[in-house]
Amino acid sequence: MSSRPLPSPRRRPGRRILGVPALLTAVLLATLTVLSGITVAATPARAEDRVRVDLTSVTPKVTSATDIVTLSGTVTNTGDTTLTGVQAYLWRDQQVRTTRTELDTADGPTGARYVARYVILGTDPSGTLAPGQQSPFTVSAPLSDLGIPARDGVTMIGVQIRGSYGAGNTTLGRARAWLPQDLGTQTTPLQVASVVLLSSAPSRVATGTFLDDHLAQEIAPGGRLDVLLRSAAGNGRTHLVDPALIVSLQDMAKGYKLTDGSTGAGESDAKTWLQTFDALTTPGYRLPYGSVDIDLLADVGHADIVQSALDTTTLPADIAQLPTAVLPAGGLLTRRGLATLAGTPTDASPTGTASPAPSTTGSAGTSATPSAAPTPAAPPVVLAAQPTDGADTAHGAVPPAHWTTAEGATVVTYDTRALTPGPDENGTDAQQRQSIAATGFLDALAHRPAQVRLITDVATAHADDLDTSARTSLASLVEGTSAPISEAVLHAPATTEDDRAGDVRRAATSTSGLASMFTDPGIAADMTWRLVASLASSQWTTGTGATGSGTTASAAASGSYVAYRDLQRDRIQQITDGNAVAISARPVLLTARQDTQFPVTVTNNLSVPVSVRLEFESENAERLHVPPVDIRTIGAGEAIGVVAVPRVEANGSYTVVARLTTPSGTAIGFPVDIDVQATQAGRVGWILMIVSGVVVIGTTVLRIKQVRAERSRA
Repeated sequence: MSSRPLPSPRRRPGRRILGVPALLTAVLLATLTVLSGITVAATPARAEDRVRVDLTSVTPKVTSATDIVTLSGTVTNTGDTTLTGVQAYLWRDQQVRTTRTELDTADGPTGARYVARYVILGTDPSGTLAPGQQSPFTVSAPLSDLGIPARDGVTMIGVQIRGSYGAGNTTLGRARAWLPQDLGTQTTPLQVASVVLLSSAPSRVATGTFLDDHLAQEIAPGGRLDVLLRSAAGNGRTHLVDPALIVSLQDMAKGYKLTDGSTGAGESDAKTWLQTFDALTTPGYRLPYGSVDIDLLADVGHADIVQSALDTTTLPADIAQLPTAVLPAGGLLTRRGLATLAGTPTDASPTGTASPAPSTTGSAGTSATPSAAPTPAAPPVVLAAQPTDGADTAHGAVPPAHWTTAEGATVVTYDTRALTPGPDENGTDAQQRQSIAATGFLDALAHRPAQVRLITDVATAHADDLDTSARTSLASLVEGTSAPISEAVLHAPATTEDDRAGDVRRAATSTSGLASMFTDPGIAADMTWRLVASLASSQWTTGTGATGSGTTASAAASGSYVAYRDLQRDRIQQITDGNAVAISARPVLLTARQDTQFPVTVTNNLSVPVSVRLEFESENAERLHVPPVDIRTIGAGEAIGVVAVPRVEANGSYTVVARLTTPSGTAIGFPVDIDVQATQAGRVGWILMIVSGVVVIGTTVLRIKQVRAERSRA
């Protein structure tokens, strides 16, 4: 290490010589700089920097008055010009920040370099750095020599690279990091709770069928959910798991198809992921099914979907026993959302939906049938975003470990900025570690009881792993000190209905009453409240189900949402307004006896069994009446003959409308007009003819044979 800076390059020929007053001013400034022995003004980092500076070490992590501050790293010439006279200086900003808000004001403070300590970089004593060449550096100085005010807080430390690229000695680049300084009585570290979110944007559209294969990418080795699962296994961490994720992975583990007909690629990884999840020993909570946006569902008047999403009786057995946690969309908690969570359990079934009778446990550890009403459970723990302006600590009050609410839920706030990279956006691991240390230290100075971190992706999982502090569980925070919830933690509900709110409202309306037609309760849930919950998932807006990050992820999630919405809408419309379950009949002549019968064929074009009711509406019910017929089960792809028993009181021509309903009375499919001619000349002749066309009995028989043949081949 040299004892003096290298001289600046000579003036180029042809430059104008300074006037005497200007020259004297320059000499005076230089003299003052040398006399001080400490500071020379520096400029903020610029986009045209000629080098990349990577900090690999900053020690100590938290400094005291007697410590020596040391920074190490590398400098890389990123330009196409050879640099000369390259030097690395210790750099510091002499402002001490004492609040978290002040950490947000780090956009280029002037600061100063410490000229008494520097190192020459490059391949020779002149400090030459060729294009692409990299050189290590280490600079250090006692904290007491840096002129930083002696009080507890966080200052900024860094390295400044000076040199020439043919245009005079200048700043070529810099890197900065936060440096907490604990100068008084040692500050007691605060508790740290790392909460790992295991959830993904919906892609499962039916049993064994997925819209796309993004989930396979996420659970593959190195994928987002693979990394998060390994993070959740870390000591002291708590995980939040979306039941929809487990249901989807259980489907994938059995083999699955995509809607384009191709075979999914995640079967093996799904088995591995589920095995690892089952082996977790760290504490966990279950989210509402689909990570539903509770405020959105409250806004569209469907708190019943929230209650169904909280019901344990339709969940895989291995997570049904977990306590409940709720994560509002974007962390924005409202009074309306709290009221939605506190909804009466008996109101949980979607309007017009009849719950099937209980049955035994289904495959993969799932409860096959929901109960008549969701099982009452302990109030959930709600994770809400901590106010970024520190409003929850107003008037010097110390925030509690958790908040209590009149609605019964317990609220814990998480810190959205706990894992930010620091003053340099693209900082190294060393800079990230210092940023985490700085936020934790300031929280400790503010007497916060804990810092809660929400881990949602690879970046936040990696950042959290950089911190070796002991972790505390979310459950322990709930057992700590509490206070009635502060209004600073709550947000005003949305007032404008967006397109997604309209989608959710329409889906809830169109699926109302359909549950009773499906003999498999899991399918009944998929076709009703689970479908609505998936559309109302908060994961669509976070983009965690898409590959990539930032704007790209949000755009991909939006495109996936539209495809998912359209596919599910079409499936429901085929049932409610299409030919998923269809009626056909043939002309028939019947006798006048009261027990005379005539056949009607009902065909189930769905891939799952159904139960329906065949109803008849006569334009003159007093003279002509056909009682309804309950059809207990029609197999997938099956056509069955149904016997109707008409009753006629008088001769005449009538129109009878035949229609299908669910067992609970919701109309489905196309109604069919039937012309009926009743005569009484020794016998009553009944001629039934479908307005849209006559379907002869031979066609029906052929269809039944075809279906049976197809099923036997399968």
